[in-house]
Amino acid sequence: MQGGNSQPPGHRWLRLAPLRDASARAVQTVRRCFGWLLPVVDLLLPPRCAFCGSDLPEDGRDTALLSSSRAQSLSQDAESPPLFLCQPCMAALTVWTGPLPCPRCGAAAPSVRPAEGITAAGSPADTPESTCEPIWLSCPECARGKFRFEQLCHLGAYQGDLRNAVLRCKHPQHGYLAATLAELLWQRQGQQLAAFAPQLVVPIPMHWRQRAWRGANAPETIAARLAARLNLPMHLTLRRARATKPQHHLGRAARQTNVRRAFRLRPGYHCQGARVLVVDDVVTTGATVNAAAKVLLAAGAQAVAVAALARADGPR
Repeated sequence: MQGGNSQPPGHRWLRLAPLRDASARAVQTVRRCFGWLLPVVDLLLPPRCAFCGSDLPEDGRDTALLSSSRAQSLSQDAESPPLFLCQPCMAALTVWTGPLPCPRCGAAAPSVRPAEGITAAGSPADTPESTCEPIWLSCPECARGKFRFEQLCHLGAYQGDLRNAVLRCKHPQHGYLAATLAELLWQRQGQQLAAFAPQLVVPIPMHWRQRAWRGANAPETIAARLAARLNLPMHLTLRRARATKPQHHLGRAARQTNVRRAFRLRPGYHCQGARVLVVDDVVTTGATVNAAAKVLLAAGAQAVAVAALARADGPR
C-alpha cells in the first residue's frame, strides 16, 4: 500500500475498487460486442496448451478450460478466463507423491486419518476420502523453520513437469505460462486462499540488477492473476535491499543467512493492519518467504499467508 499517514491505516487499497470495477465492466462490454469473433479466431488460431503446445481438441476443450461455475463460486469477477491446459498436462502439473502436505508450510508431513487409523500417503487426489480430516502428527519443516506465516498453498511438488514449467516461467517469453499456472493454482487452492481473507497481495521482489538482466519476475505475474481472482490489489510493497546469492546451491543455514535483512518496505508503502498474501514461484526451505513475512509483520501486518506454484524438499 502506498501513501502518507493521513488516511486510516490498513484500508488505503480500497481506493482502487472503483477503477477496478470500471475496468471489469469495460472488459465485459468488449466481450459482448465482439464475442461473435471468437469462433473465427479459434478457427484461424486454434487454442493450444500453454505447457506442451498441443492443439486443444474441440471435444476436449470444455474439460481443458477452467470451469466457469467453479471459477465464479471462488471469484467475485463476473467473468473468468479459460485455462488453456490439456488434461494430461493439467494432471502432470498437480502431482504430489508421498505424505500429504502440511497445511501450515506445504511440505510433506506424516499424518493419520482417525477414522481409518492409518498413515495418510499418496497424492491428495488419490487418497480415499474420509469423514474425518487428517491430523498432522509432526512436521519437521515447521519445527526447523520457525515460520512467521500462517499457511502455504501450492500446486504440487517441485519435480518433473511442474519443475520444468516453473523454470520456464522465470523467462519473459513464458509469461503466459506463469499466468496459466496461477489460474490452475486458483482452481485447486482458491477456496483455501479465500478462506484466509487476504486484503493485499504482495509478490516476492527481485533485485533491480537481476530484474534488468532477466527481464521478468514470475512471482509478479502469479500475484497479479491471484489478486484479480481475489478482487484485491497487487502492490510491490517489498523491495530487495541487496543482491542475494542464488539459493538453489545453498544449505539450510546458508539460505537463512543469505536472505537475512534482504527485504525492505518500499518508501511510501505500508501494510498496517492488513492480512497479506505473499506470492513466490517455488518454496524450498521457506527462508525467502519467511524473511518477507517478518518484514511485513514488523511493519504492522495482521497476518501473512503464502502462495506458490511448487514446494520443493529442502536441504538438510
